[in-house]
Amino acid sequence: MSLEDWKFLWDAIAVVAGLITAGAIAGAWVVGNKLAVEQTKQLLRLETDLSKQRELTAKAERKRLELQQATSARIIILNNRVLARLGKFAGTVFTIEAQAGDIEVQDIANSLGELLVKSGWSFRQGGTVHGEAFPEGIVAVVQPSSNLTAAASEMVSYLKADRIDSTVDLSANAPNDTVVIRVGPRPRAPLLNPAFQNHGQGTKSGN
Repeated sequence: MSLEDWKFLWDAIAVVAGLITAGAIAGAWVVGNKLAVEQTKQLLRLETDLSKQRELTAKAERKRLELQQATSARIIILNNRVLARLGKFAGTVFTIEAQAGDIEVQDIANSLGELLVKSGWSFRQGGTVHGEAFPEGIVAVVQPSSNLTAAASEMVSYLKADRIDSTVDLSANAPNDTVVIRVGPRPRAPLLNPAFQNHGQGTKSGN
């Protein structure tokens, strides 16, 4: 073969090799692009699954906390800070009416009465009320124009801070010189089996 023939042959081989290389690069790019697209899809699916899982976990945690609050005993905390806070309204006359037939209600009523007396409030005999369904939680009933509203609101604010369901009821039928505290059953979680209710209750002392 002549020199020109060898040159032509090598040029042809170089062209073929270049085509093969280009084809390999193109194939690798296509495959790589498909893999990248698939990986992106997988990451999106994973992120979606994780987001759903986090949402389910958050819902489960909220339900757990609701159940815990509904089944745990209401506890009145006695400490100097609380006594000083409620002591600003020392001399306030109060009475407590508690729904009959519920040990936990009687315990929380006694504990609340003890706290208020130690804070300087003046107790007026109330008692257990039979044959009447009380609303859930603790309700402080006062007249709308009464100067006792601030005292009742302070007590309710303290109870709420301790996760005890309570409210102030402004009623024209309330006595004008007394905060009427009505103690009913604690709120129950939806579909909660009453058999699981914890009736332990008391007054807890702290610093």
